Amino acid sequence: MPCTVSAASRAVCVVSPKACPFAERPVVRARSHFQLREVVVDFRLACPSLKNSKGARRKTSHASRVTTRAAVTNMSTSRSLLALDFDGVICDSCPESSLSGWKASVDLWPEVFEGVTQEEKDRLLSEMRIVRPVVETGYENLILLRLLKEKLASPDDLLNNWDTFLPEYMSKWQLDRADMVERFGNTRDKWIAEDFEGWLAPNEWYPGVIDATNAAVSNRDCEVYIVTTKQARFTSILLNKMAGIPMADERIFSTTVSGAPKTDMLKTLQEGASGAALHFVEDKLSTLQKVIKEPALDDWNLYLVDWGYNTVEEREWAAANDRINLIGIDEFAKLAL
Repeated sequence: MPCTVSAASRAVCVVSPKACPFAERPVVRARSHFQLREVVVDFRLACPSLKNSKGARRKTSHASRVTTRAAVTNMSTSRSLLALDFDGVICDSCPESSLSGWKASVDLWPEVFEGVTQEEKDRLLSEMRIVRPVVETGYENLILLRLLKEKLASPDDLLNNWDTFLPEYMSKWQLDRADMVERFGNTRDKWIAEDFEGWLAPNEWYPGVIDATNAAVSNRDCEVYIVTTKQARFTSILLNKMAGIPMADERIFSTTVSGAPKTDMLKTLQEGASGAALHFVEDKLSTLQKVIKEPALDDWNLYLVDWGYNTVEEREWAAANDRINLIGIDEFAKLAL
């Protein structure tokens, strides 16, 4: 059941100073400015059970299934599979995503954001930290910023009713999800191309998480995957270039463009994990609640971290639930052992 939260009780994020990504159509392109090769594959091709679902653009061929499933390592010799969310578990990207959202909003709605003072901008960016728990995918930052800018909703309103506000204003402002995803991604690409270090700088890492994740990646008995709603190319840059966590592209599962739920990715992962213990680590309670509702995912051990973009009420709800383990950094580190 959803939690009702207030801005005053939001989580406080303390920090130190998701390729097999899935998109609308298969393409391969090199981005020479950061020496990263990105392979983009439609998630519906990775999950045969979705091939006839609403919104599927084409049927899955046998070759497509074989190619995509090859991205999931045969884990018959591994004793554990660790699936990690990225934003809110490994990386505190709230400052960067808010700034990227700001840049994209100014470009999309110049008449709304024209003449904004630095003081007002700072206030809006501060409020974006408050409402960050509701963000599922990066493009939503644009809608949040405009709602806050025009005072159409307070942070408390957005925390408690985002599921209503998002579709309402996507329709009212005649916005298309795919277009918004592309716009947000293009804004980041432009920032990276023009000022790579400047784009990296606002991203922070939660204390102890990099060491623990590196330990898991180095453990031969543990297969590590990133399961994220962040576009895979940005996740890969941050992991490999900034955090120093070696993560192959095919181990980053992203649903930004397709909008497919993480539950579908977990089903795909467990197909190749016969006999392995399955662990899924999230900071977003609503995602874990969706997993609980899927009988096919009953074998997954579920963890909500006590940092990231969740609230006090959500952590209390998780602690009282038999299926979810509420963990701190020490418990997180033990998952790599």
